[in-house]
Amino acid sequence: MNLLEKNNEYVIYSYGYEENKLDGRIKIYLDDFYNYEIIKESKDEHISKSATLKAISKLIKAAKNNDLKKEMSYQC
Repeated sequence: MNLLEKNNEYVIYSYGYEENKLDGRIKIYLDDFYNYEIIKESKDEHISKSATLKAISKLIKAAKNNDLKKEMSYQC
């Protein structure tokens, strides 16, 4: 996952299966970590709904721990 945008309200990360083809977008609101938005689901056949939820969970945990990085990984 790659950080695309960060401000005081939210972060937006791209996600997907291949590093050079991160076509999905997830927004996590920083004032309420459990308030998230799937802006665009990844179209990659390797990314299931459960893989998307794993990415969201990883981002929420990192946001809660103030550990958001420019690049983050998760396993599908």
